[in-house]
Amino acid sequence: MNKDFSKALKVFLKTSFSIFLFVMALFFMMVYILGFMIDPQTNADKKEYHSMLGAMVFGYYFMPYMFLKFSTNERKKFFRTMTVSDKYMTSVPVFVFNVLAFAYILITMGIVFKRFGTDNEFIYSDMLIYITTGAILANSSILFLSRSLYIVVPSYILIFVIFFSQYPLKFFMTDYTFGLSIGKAAVISVSLFAAAYIIQLIGMKYTYKKGVKIIETEPQNIVGNIKIG
Repeated sequence: MNKDFSKALKVFLKTSFSIFLFVMALFFMMVYILGFMIDPQTNADKKEYHSMLGAMVFGYYFMPYMFLKFSTNERKKFFRTMTVSDKYMTSVPVFVFNVLAFAYILITMGIVFKRFGTDNEFIYSDMLIYITTGAILANSSILFLSRSLYIVVPSYILIFVIFFSQYPLKFFMTDYTFGLSIGKAAVISVSLFAAAYIIQLIGMKYTYKKGVKIIETEPQNIVGNIKIG
């Protein structure tokens, strides 16, 4: 992690994070996680099982919104003219959102392990695939919120499709489960995250160079409270 990246990361966390949206995201996350924990329908031959997996995905859906201010900050002159603007508007948000997704996976896996123990390995492998795909879509929808409707709209649509009907994931299932070991599911999850990370980073750099529409305002309250260096 180089010096410019560290500076941009500090600015991003200071200016994009919203405590209100964090509390809201935490609330929704706990609602959906508790829904999964309380509901006894965890057998792979029951459709309700997929509804719970979809709920776990939707639990993450709200998490990136705690940094929603980034989508408006990046359109302000101050952020565009910072010495670390390129990092602030490209690699830093991609890094933060993917770390957030990884943390969510660890938290949910830990909670589910406490509830179900080592029985029913398919619960962990299926959940890992669901959350990975859902997190990638949720992250993409926030990253490109003010940049590309071609990415945002399909991401929103797919995340709701996974939540309500679990398609297209069901096409890869047999008897309502992927039937994978946790090891294979982990490899798939890491591979998907790696591919998404690269694609998101390329997309962010491309849209940054192409130009982000600037809002003609002077956020003096921001300028007065940020030190870069």
